[in-house]
Amino acid sequence: MVYIFLVLVILIIITKLIYTEYSAKQLLELTKDEELDNITKGLPNNKEICKQILEQIDNKDVKIDFSVDEKSTTSFYNVFSNTILLANSEIANKSFARLMFISHECWHSKQNKKFLWSNFILANINMIYLFATIVLSILNVISQNIFYILFGIYLILNLFGFFARNIIETEATYMAYIVSKEYLEKNYEDTIVKKITQRYKDILSKGTTNFLFGLFTNNLIQIIIYMLIGLVKGWW
Repeated sequence: MVYIFLVLVILIIITKLIYTEYSAKQLLELTKDEELDNITKGLPNNKEICKQILEQIDNKDVKIDFSVDEKSTTSFYNVFSNTILLANSEIANKSFARLMFISHECWHSKQNKKFLWSNFILANINMIYLFATIVLSILNVISQNIFYILFGIYLILNLFGFFARNIIETEATYMAYIVSKEYLEKNYEDTIVKKITQRYKDILSKGTTNFLFGLFTNNLIQIIIYMLIGLVKGWW
């Protein structure tokens, strides 16, 4: 089992070297372009854009509000309250890329609620399950055989959790480009639309790789933590 543990660690390092070409700072720079910012500054404010996009995709019953953290650059769809919480920082309000990011959250609000709830439930079950196993192991409540069974169940939960999040985010990312392109076509001529959407493609191609790597490694790290428990207890 020690060898499997080492293989997983090496796999994360190799995957990072192969698939992660851009740092978070470099990806943020892709969303900055003075020329494109000036072109899109004539668009409505983010809340109005969000409202218009929701109408565009025929999903008008979603509430819109601003994130409590004024420095946040990330918008978020809250499935509990059916609310899109918009980032309200300076960058989020002036970047040409805001349209695509808002479209992403708008599409999340349109996705099958069963998918969204299953993703939320699986993610939380995974975290609680992992925490509970750590506590029970430390307190010597569970035996070695029970630990093996719990680990097998956790691998299945982890796999389905990864699958659910991957499907949801991949669809929203693809549709964000389509929706934002359609929105731009209503407001600008073809040459401008092509210039902006080409940058959107660049952001998505580079940013999606980073996101999927982060999702992949996050799941692997959780498995590694589980394995560390067994190694510390001498059960492997």
